[in-house]
Amino acid sequence: MSPAMTPEKRLERLSSVLNGARNMLIIVQNTPDPDAIAAAAALRELANQRHEIACSIGHSGGIWRAENLALLRYLSLNTRPLSELDIDRFDRLAMVDAQPGAGNVSFDASVRLDVVIDHHPIRRETRSARFTDIRSRYGATSTILYEYLKSARIEIAKAPKPTSRPSSDSTPLPMLAPSDGSSRRHCPEVISRSSARLSTMRGSTATESFRSWANWSPRK
Repeated sequence: MSPAMTPEKRLERLSSVLNGARNMLIIVQNTPDPDAIAAAAALRELANQRHEIACSIGHSGGIWRAENLALLRYLSLNTRPLSELDIDRFDRLAMVDAQPGAGNVSFDASVRLDVVIDHHPIRRETRSARFTDIRSRYGATSTILYEYLKSARIEIAKAPKPTSRPSSDSTPLPMLAPSDGSSRRHCPEVISRSSARLSTMRGSTATESFRSWANWSPRK
């Protein structure tokens, strides 16, 4: 896809591929990291809200790292092993933060995908997809997907601020749902705080995708 293409034109082209679908499988790398999780969540939100497409998120490995499990809880995402899914029942197949034929994704590269969005250099197998958005100059795929949400005017709701900092890593992370009972959404403020808390609790550093989400606040 041409780097000079406007966000609105990219959204239009993606929408033309998604139109008419009822369900979609979003494939991520074998052991998805926060960027892959956030990108899948953003594409799911776009498909849900703009096209009323039911989405499943699949991968071939396990998820063990604490920050990845915490992000899944924050976003209320359920991922499934690809081995448990029948890809033939999905109207659309998408891959985010990975590309067919890459070593970090166990998926038959001969299967034609409908959508591939990634920030790594483009692979030959990717070119057969109906829609591709590969931007290797970007530091995170979730940043690319946020641009689609922004172009589609899909808002990311804010979450209430935490009242106190946990004293140990045994304290559960707060749920993403606001106290007023409104629906859960991917929230940059919550994920930013999650990153800071995980750094304190686990001794780890914030990942790039957490920083990307933290910078995502709609400008009025």
